Amino acid sequence: MLVDWIEAYGRTTQLFYAWLIQYDLVTDEYRQLAYAVMGTMIWQLVYQITSRTPDELPVDIIFDMATEAIYAPRQPMLIPLPTSHSDWQPFVLDEAAFRQAAAKLDSLVIPLVEITLDKGRF
Repeated sequence: MLVDWIEAYGRTTQLFYAWLIQYDLVTDEYRQLAYAVMGTMIWQLVYQITSRTPDELPVDIIFDMATEAIYAPRQPMLIPLPTSHSDWQPFVLDEAAFRQAAAKLDSLVIPLVEITLDKGRF
């Protein structure tokens, strides 16, 4: 169920990572990375706004809040990771893993965008 919410978040915010999933342009490994990157973004935004983890809030409120705050400036702060019993645990990365995963996905997205631009599809 959380995967469906993460995909909907990606489509609503038009993140390129969701585009990779929607058009089936990635392997299962990269699909998991996309879910984890988007899940981490949601987790961090919600914590930054509320000082509460998404585990403590209803799912629909989490996604509304994260969607509205997608372009809000991020404040440097220590954000806890989900516990091993959390539904969010497979979808949230620590900061170093988040950066590495985003870089891997970006390396897939950039050539696809360049090809699309060259073909005049945007």
